[in-house]
Amino acid sequence: MWNCDRPWGRTPLTKLLSTFANVDSTAQSYFWYNTRVGRRREIEEYDLHPRGACVDDALARLERIVSYARGGGPSIFAVVTGYGSSGGTAMIKNAVIAACRRYLRQRHIRGFLDGEYAGDMFSPQYLAFPEASRIPVFYKRSPNPGIVFICV
Repeated sequence: MWNCDRPWGRTPLTKLLSTFANVDSTAQSYFWYNTRVGRRREIEEYDLHPRGACVDDALARLERIVSYARGGGPSIFAVVTGYGSSGGTAMIKNAVIAACRRYLRQRHIRGFLDGEYAGDMFSPQYLAFPEASRIPVFYKRSPNPGIVFICV
């Protein structure tokens, strides 16, 4: 039950999961999976497109995650939106980017960056992102159009 080489040391699991009470179970299970197998993420990732999810579900999850981050959660995180099916329709990604623009206008977030621009450090999108230096090198080496980085 106790393992000192885990990222949280000797903290009981119930105490750790209680910190994620405002975030849905998908984010909790993703956190638990990554810490259980020993991966240490430099930024948090939340999946907005589990199998069978629709745009409304993804936007509701995004709203909960942003409010959790504003209340003391991570200051920078990534949301996995997917890049659309073979038809090229990225409905969840387009809706998330539109919601991020709205959050930016309302000053709920400080900035957002589409994952496909994470490796292009001379693009206007990358230069406008306030926490671009905190994006891990892994994402910069292999840009992913199915991820959106958000800074609170």
